[in-house]
Amino acid sequence: SAREAWERMMSANVQPDAVSFNILIAALAREHDVEGAWTEVLRMKEAGLVPSEATWVSLITAHVRKDWTSHASPAVQQVETAMRSFGFEHTVPTGVSGGCLRPKVA
Repeated sequence: SAREAWERMMSANVQPDAVSFNILIAALAREHDVEGAWTEVLRMKEAGLVPSEATWVSLITAHVRKDWTSHASPAVQQVETAMRSFGFEHTVPTGVSGGCLRPKVA
């Protein structure tokens, strides 16, 4: 499992970077482990790393895969709040379905 691979990496004293965190978060999302995915985002923050678009997409995916009907809308709101706390904003261009994530420009 993703968690086992992560633990082997930690046992070998490999320092995780944003990419390795994103791989773990995506794997947890595929396993429907919403709580685990959020835990890793918090660990990512504690490590001084900044989540990327891939991180946020994985979190939304985790929520949707777990239970579309009862968690999707609150999940998007929760992820959007977390994105803003990390300095990201979600934009939806006029007349376009979808949007993009980007770091806020000061």
